[in-house]
Amino acid sequence: MTDAATSLKLFQNPRVLRNTTYGEAADPLISTAEFEAARAEISTWPDYAPTPLLDLPGLAAECGVAGVRYKDEAGRFGLGSFKALGGPYAIRRLIAERGGEPGELTVACATDGNHGRAVAWGAKQLGC
Repeated sequence: MTDAATSLKLFQNPRVLRNTTYGEAADPLISTAEFEAARAEISTWPDYAPTPLLDLPGLAAECGVAGVRYKDEAGRFGLGSFKALGGPYAIRRLIAERGGEPGELTVACATDGNHGRAVAWGAKQLGC
């Protein structure tokens, strides 16, 4: 191990609920049906592809764990952002709720960071 690895300390989250699945307890956030509907729609978007998981064996070895994987969201829709799905999906739902008229909808965010860029991209794609 390197000097950096020997000073590395791993901490387990004491609140983690191992061996649990998404279920009724999480439904107030988003129901299982809503989650499946979002996944089904998002997977039909032009240029959609699941993000790759990249193995980082060197980091895993330094940390003394069996494996470390990095979810590389940088290429998603050319936004360089890991927040490229939620904002555009919310805009699509809002348009659908309003009867499908995007031209009359103005969308704004309080940020021009990852979320703001994703919302702007979604608004442009949908004609807002």
